[in-house]
Amino acid sequence: MPELPDLTVYLEHLERRTRGAELIAIRLASPFVLRTVTPTVGQVCGRSVLGWHRLAKQLVLSLDGGYYVVIHLMISGRLRWERVGTAVPKRNGLAALDFDTGTMIFTEASRKRRASLKLVEGAEALAALDPGGLDVLGASVQEFSARLKGVNHTVKRALTDQHIFAGIGNAYSDEILLRARMSPFKQGSALTGRNAAAVRGVSRGACGMDRAPSGTGRRGFPDQGDSVSRRDGGARQVPATVPGVRRTGTADRVRREREQLLREVSDGGTVARGSLVVAAVEGDVAEASGRPRVSSLSAE
Repeated sequence: MPELPDLTVYLEHLERRTRGAELIAIRLASPFVLRTVTPTVGQVCGRSVLGWHRLAKQLVLSLDGGYYVVIHLMISGRLRWERVGTAVPKRNGLAALDFDTGTMIFTEASRKRRASLKLVEGAEALAALDPGGLDVLGASVQEFSARLKGVNHTVKRALTDQHIFAGIGNAYSDEILLRARMSPFKQGSALTGRNAAAVRGVSRGACGMDRAPSGTGRRGFPDQGDSVSRRDGGARQVPATVPGVRRTGTADRVRREREQLLREVSDGGTVARGSLVVAAVEGDVAEASGRPRVSSLSAE
C-alpha cells in the first residue's frame, strides 16, 4: 500500500502538473470507485485546481468553491499521468481525471476494488474523513512520545493505526522498528522517553525527511521500491530492505521473515542469520537509545 513517502512523491508530481489548471471532467470506468452521492461529478468539474495535500493515507485535490476530490489508493491503487483524453484501461482502470494539462489515470491491480474516489463539498465534510492520526513529519519529539506512550497497544499496531499516527502502514512500520532495533511486540506504554525519541527519529528518516524533491523525467509516478535521491547525493530505496531477505514468496512469508528479524535485532546489535549479518545503520538512533553506535549494514 502506498504510504507517507510514496504519497508525498505523488503530491509533488500532481502539484507540479495540475496547480492552476482546470479539472475538465471525471470519467468513471467502474461503478464501485465513486463512494459518494453528493456533490455530483458535474458540480465538481469545470473548477480550477488550488492544490493537493494529504489526509492520512488519502490524496486530496482542492478545487475552487470549496470542493474536494479525495482519492484513497488502498493496497493496489496507482496513478499514472498521460496526455489529455487518454482512455481508461479496460482491465484495471477505475477512473480518469481530465485536466487541461493532462489526464491522471486511476488504476487498481486487485479485483477486490478497495480503492475509492470521494467528492466532498465544504471543509467540515472533508474533516470528517480525517481519522485524526498525528502527522509524523510535523510532530515534535514530545508530541510523538506522548502519543506513542499513551496507547495500550504494541508499537507495531500503534504505528500503523491511522487514528494514532497518520500515513504509516505495514511496510514502513517494519522498516522503522528494524532501524530502531525494537521489537514490534513491545507495548507502547512501556517505552521510555529515550526509546520513543529513537522511534520518532527513524520514522522521520524512513518516511522521507532525507529525500530531495522528486524529478520530472518520468511519465508515471514513483512506487514503493523505487530509488530516490538523498540530500547528501546518495540514493536509497523506498522502503529500504534488509539484504539477504528474498521477497519472491508470498506476502505472509515475507512479513514473517521481517518480524522474525525484528525480534532478533531487538535482543542485540548484530544478529547472525545464516550467512546474513544484520546491524543497525542509524548511529544517531543508537546513541539516542543508549546503545553502542553501529556503522554499517552488510551481508557476508
